[in-house]
Amino acid sequence: LINRYTKAISRLYEMNFNSLETERKRIANDIHDILGNKMIQINSALSNAEKEADEKTLREIRSIRSHFSLFNSEIGRSIEFLYPRDLIIGEWESSLRRLITSVSSENLQVSINFHTDFNPSAEQCLHLYRLVQEKLSNISKHANCDKVHIDVAEENTKYYIALIYKGQYPALGWKKNWLRKANGRGLHVIQDRLNILKADNDITECEGNVIDEISFEYENTTS
Repeated sequence: LINRYTKAISRLYEMNFNSLETERKRIANDIHDILGNKMIQINSALSNAEKEADEKTLREIRSIRSHFSLFNSEIGRSIEFLYPRDLIIGEWESSLRRLITSVSSENLQVSINFHTDFNPSAEQCLHLYRLVQEKLSNISKHANCDKVHIDVAEENTKYYIALIYKGQYPALGWKKNWLRKANGRGLHVIQDRLNILKADNDITECEGNVIDEISFEYENTTS
């Protein structure tokens, strides 16, 4: 009886996450379509205004165009954060590469290496993407490091993603401090997605480097 209800609760968790991602995808697509149509209308109106504008008005119109271009870029980045376009078309590697480009800054440089051409299922990729996204957010907020490297590999029907970076604290204290600081909603979301993937998450320390590794078994369907 307990096993039956445990499985039912697990399915409910997974359904909730799937519903959440479906809604994110719908909202992202709607925003993209609405924004695209509005930008066409605005650009058309500005082009018409330019035809009869004097030099001073032309400068103002060009300034408006520049501001709208920046606005469009910012909204585009927000849409990608909400639901990555590459995941919609099954481009797993490029979705992660776009993610690390979006989170990299002067204060945090993120790099990635793929040691496999294998792609997990679409659903697994989505949960993995969110896990990496959340972990990078936590690292940026709490780890006080300036470089993160991500290694992606698979071996013997097991898939691995490892985030490697310099820990802020000594070997005996950094993990406890990280968990204490990150013990918010994000950490619970990470655990829920790990449960759905039936994944292990090992966080170890080696010579001052934190190795945060996610791994899970996948079904090898190739003959």
